[in-house]
Amino acid sequence: MKHKIKIFLLAVLIAALCNCMLLIGMTNSGKKNKKIQIPKTAKLICEETVSPNKEYITDEKDLVNYTVRVYQEKNQDILVYAESNSLLFDEAQYIVTCDHEITADDVTIKWTTLMGSTETSESDELGLAHVSISEDGKVFSEKTISFVAKAAKAITDVIG
Repeated sequence: MKHKIKIFLLAVLIAALCNCMLLIGMTNSGKKNKKIQIPKTAKLICEETVSPNKEYITDEKDLVNYTVRVYQEKNQDILVYAESNSLLFDEAQYIVTCDHEITADDVTIKWTTLMGSTETSESDELGLAHVSISEDGKVFSEKTISFVAKAAKAITDVIG
């Protein structure tokens, strides 16, 4: 009987180690293989970087940064690009069709927590960037970038 329990525990341990190795490989492979290319002719309109955990870490190597950059291409299309040094976020971009030049004044990036607050705490850190692009004060593109969606999905997958 004791022998069967040892074999069962060993099998569970091996399965857990395989799962951990698989998860580590999946998170690292996305970061190394996928690199979004920004056209060299695109003009940087604005850039904002925030650190959601800056006030709550003790070691600088644990610092997380979220960055949103807005570019405009020669054909006037707008490229919104997001990146982070967090393994829980893969760089992302989207394109907004546009027929006129924009300036930094036309772009608004509002950072909020998952609970929708601009006030952060250790349990409710920044995780969303609400990007609005306007012309003459009228918003023509509005999109939210979630820097924590991958982490939330991983948690819900584990919980079931």
